[in-house]
Amino acid sequence: MTPRQKGLLIAIIGTLGATPDAMLLRLMKQFGGSGSVITVWRFVTVGTINFGTAVFSQGGLCPLLNGLLASPCTVICAALLLSVSSTGFVVSLLEVDPAKALLLISLNPLWAALLGYMCLNDELPTRTMIAQAMSLLSITLVFAPDILIVLGPGSSVRPSSEILDIVPLFTGVSMACFLTFSRWCSLRSVSDAALDVAPSVSSLMIASVAFVCVRQLGANSLFLGLQPGFWLTLLLNSVGICAYNIATVVAPRFLPGAEVALVLLGETVVGPLWVLAFFGVVPSVWTLAGGALLLGTLVWHGLADIQKAHEVPGSLNSSMSSLSSPEGHTSGSALLRFSVSPVVSPRTQLASCSMDSLQEDLLSPNAASITHEDISCHL
Repeated sequence: MTPRQKGLLIAIIGTLGATPDAMLLRLMKQFGGSGSVITVWRFVTVGTINFGTAVFSQGGLCPLLNGLLASPCTVICAALLLSVSSTGFVVSLLEVDPAKALLLISLNPLWAALLGYMCLNDELPTRTMIAQAMSLLSITLVFAPDILIVLGPGSSVRPSSEILDIVPLFTGVSMACFLTFSRWCSLRSVSDAALDVAPSVSSLMIASVAFVCVRQLGANSLFLGLQPGFWLTLLLNSVGICAYNIATVVAPRFLPGAEVALVLLGETVVGPLWVLAFFGVVPSVWTLAGGALLLGTLVWHGLADIQKAHEVPGSLNSSMSSLSSPEGHTSGSALLRFSVSPVVSPRTQLASCSMDSLQEDLLSPNAASITHEDISCHL
């Protein structure tokens, strides 16, 4: 499995784990959990599981601690970014229409692409830029009714959730910042342990703040009123979110942040379907149209990536086979055309000398016996 395929697989698994998040959060609410109580238990459980996976991935507690001591600032920065995005995600799903919230958060590939281009000098293939534009169009479709209300002639009505819509928007920006930061650490060989443990530190921070809020609201117990179904739902939700957290940390080591974010957008399409199946909340026609466009964009981008991956080795093989004669040796005239092509790096005199030496060999009487191995020695 190539590094790219490994990154895609990790991102897909993380996406599938997070798809029922909105549905499970609403179920926990039905089983007696308030928003603050759900937040405390959710992040305590997620932090515990993520810490266990970090210890396992680093080969033990001592290697993990050594990695943390080597780059403490990385842990702090990553944990803060994750705290903002995770808190915003929960608030968005609990207080904003889930389909609209997920699609607004899904703008994060656009932010990730811009941040990667500006901060990491990531190259953006044409297919990725097209996918970014199509994802932006899908978001515009979802918000078309609100836009028409605001821009309507003589209308002073504004969307009721306009202020709350800022929360998922800012959540998407913070997610893009974390993906870019994770890739920046990977490119500079920063300790993996620092990023592996960041979700646990982030979860502990959020759980602590939520616990304080629970006490200020007058709740005397985190167990009061919780039904048995709450704990099963909590466990399922925590496992899925842990998979998502691992994907956001590990996948950028193999893929640009913009492409990881595009794969994670799959949650946007599947998430509202879980809510529809369990609660009967039917997304609007505009939301369905935007989701369909987004899904088609993701499928097209994935197929384009696969085709591009197959084209590169195929073109190299065809180029080498065109230089070979039926007897398995290399044709002197073909090699001469190959050898006199412009040198890729004119600043490297050694490469130029090697090409000159190769050309002299090709013009010798023994040119017909030159093989691919001889060419490799010159190059």
